[in-house]
Amino acid sequence: MKFFFGFVTGIIVTIIFLFLYTRKDSSDELEGLTLFKQTGECIAKRKLKIFQTVRANAALAKFGVYPDEMMVLLINYEGIAYYDDQKIIVPKNQCARRIGTYTYSTRVGFQKTVPAVEIR
Repeated sequence: MKFFFGFVTGIIVTIIFLFLYTRKDSSDELEGLTLFKQTGECIAKRKLKIFQTVRANAALAKFGVYPDEMMVLLINYEGIAYYDDQKIIVPKNQCARRIGTYTYSTRVGFQKTVPAVEIR
């Protein structure tokens, strides 16, 4: 009888652990990312340079050159992986549309908030 209760308890604990572990890993949210309910305006600039990848499908990128540069979080949901120093040109029939904001801390501890965009 003790074996049966131990066996059932082991199964229940395993199921709870797997549920919590799967739930944690399935979260595709990026900490600091706030998405809008509706998409925002297009950014008119066409050339981006990846500054730093945050995830395979999300990277901090710069539009333009200093002093007119604009930092954004570039996100894609189509399985395209970004890499550091990658140059991207937005196609003429698409634009970098604002979908939210991204807040992060710099290496020296400053908190920055930039637009989150998706090329559509």
